[in-house]
Amino acid sequence: MNRKKLFKLNEEMVNRIISVAYGDATLADKFIVMRATAQNPEIRELLSSYRQTAKEVGVLREEEYPDDLLKNVIRKNYWSKTL
Repeated sequence: MNRKKLFKLNEEMVNRIISVAYGDATLADKFIVMRATAQNPEIRELLSSYRQTAKEVGVLREEEYPDDLLKNVIRKNYWSKTL
């Protein structure tokens, strides 16, 4: 007996998967994605991939640059546009 695929991997589902992976999803979306991952290995793999990416992004920090360096860049940009 063939099982019917209830959850299709369309744009709306991908957006839900991304929301769940990054922790921004509603409870309803979490439920829908968890049901879909139980039934569709492709969705399970995609969720796992996005969760890994979310974990790696969470580790990144914004770098701080010295004020003098930023002022020099702004000054050079301004002068290059006026010439």
